[in-house]
Amino acid sequence: MSLSEHSKVYEALGDYVHSLCHSLYLGTARGSAVFYGERRVPLTAEGSTPFISIFYSKGEFEILSIDGEHSLNLRMGPKSVSYDGSSETIEIAFSAPGGNEVIVILRGDREFFKTLKGAVESCRAVKNEKLELTPGVVGVEPFP
Repeated sequence: MSLSEHSKVYEALGDYVHSLCHSLYLGTARGSAVFYGERRVPLTAEGSTPFISIFYSKGEFEILSIDGEHSLNLRMGPKSVSYDGSSETIEIAFSAPGGNEVIVILRGDREFFKTLKGAVESCRAVKNEKLELTPGVVGVEPFP
């Protein structure tokens, strides 16, 4: 790697650490993430439920997960959040370019859902949008 490439890597790491330092930690839970476009694309390793950490900053969520060789880093404004009390599953939906969607599915209780719901409402306030609460977890495969 050349000196210029090293500089870019360190600059990117510095920006990343700086952004995390100015974020609000919301919590960590086991879960998964999936991109829904023309086809379904898992963003976390299939068959595992890695720990996913969620941060709030400037009207967006940052979703981070490192699981062995797989990692996930998303920074997006959430579209909706829902809770299924029978399975204690929380679903956060994000709009992606081209009318696509990213769904993050978490195992969590009602209190964690309330925390995420409040943060989603804060995101909406920052972006002057109305919160969309979906009635339940739909279109998502259950945890094994």
